[in-house]
Amino acid sequence: MIPQVSIYIPVRNRPELLAETLRAIQVQTFNDWECRVVDDASTDHTFAVIQSFQREDARIQGTRLNRPAGDAAASNTALGLLRGSYAARMDSDDLPLPTWLEAAMDFARHFKGVGFGCQAEWFGSVSDFNPGKSKETDPQRWQAWSLFNFEINHSGLIFHRAVQQRAGVMYRPITLNNDWDFVNRLSQHGAFSNLPSVQVHIRRHADNATRADRVIEDRDSTSVAIRRQRVERLVVHPSDEDMLLHCTAHPAPYWPFADQAYVWLHRDDYPERLNIWLQRLLAANLASGCPYPPAILRQVLLDELLQTATASWRNLPDSPPPQFRMSWLPG
Repeated sequence: MIPQVSIYIPVRNRPELLAETLRAIQVQTFNDWECRVVDDASTDHTFAVIQSFQREDARIQGTRLNRPAGDAAASNTALGLLRGSYAARMDSDDLPLPTWLEAAMDFARHFKGVGFGCQAEWFGSVSDFNPGKSKETDPQRWQAWSLFNFEINHSGLIFHRAVQQRAGVMYRPITLNNDWDFVNRLSQHGAFSNLPSVQVHIRRHADNATRADRVIEDRDSTSVAIRRQRVERLVVHPSDEDMLLHCTAHPAPYWPFADQAYVWLHRDDYPERLNIWLQRLLAANLASGCPYPPAILRQVLLDELLQTATASWRNLPDSPPPQFRMSWLPG
């Protein structure tokens, strides 16, 4: 019998954490699911853990790659094995709440878009990480905010598998932000949104891919490239300096406002520069036939982003933080 939801989990060398994740999946209040776990050639007993769960619960199935191929390849292998109408992503170190799939399928009955996520709470080593705002629950606000921010928690992402297959959207072998890249490309085929409730607990620990000490945010990074792509859909052709300014409006969680080189370089007139850039985006939206609802885009850009960034600018310390280096400014 084909399940309604197919959960997929890529994993490498995380036996204990994976076991916690699988136990959390087993106690879902919604039972019509399968779970495909792809082991990216672990060198420890991770696959033995998967086999143990597989023996006790036929809904859990494991596959092991012969050689390490990376998260994207493992994710794509899993996507090729799924059978359900909906695909549901869970990372191998995170914990879904028991009501995750039940809440998701209730939401799916009324949501006409391609995919959606949920709110999350963070636990573990979170001292270097500020998750910031809640993820947007209105599809039009989701679209507007996506000019600046990744509006989905990857753990908990659910999407129509038929749309993903028809569009040929797969994970690309990108070291950082391959989740944002995947959702960005899938969102070109329909609306996205989020559940208003917390349904996933996301773990922060030394092995996270986006730990602050592993990230170098520059004009060539994936996150900046995604923002640039979305801006260019407004028929705006931003310079590298434009994109540096754009990214200061809502910095990544691991890249605080006070660490933005552009802010310090233009501290005297930063709010004026940001306002001019945001007004340029509003004008481009009108000239492009309003792909973004003008009132919503104006609210997000001027009433929210500009106000928040200006408040952060006012609260800047007298000098850059100790870890700051002007060399972070490319070009």
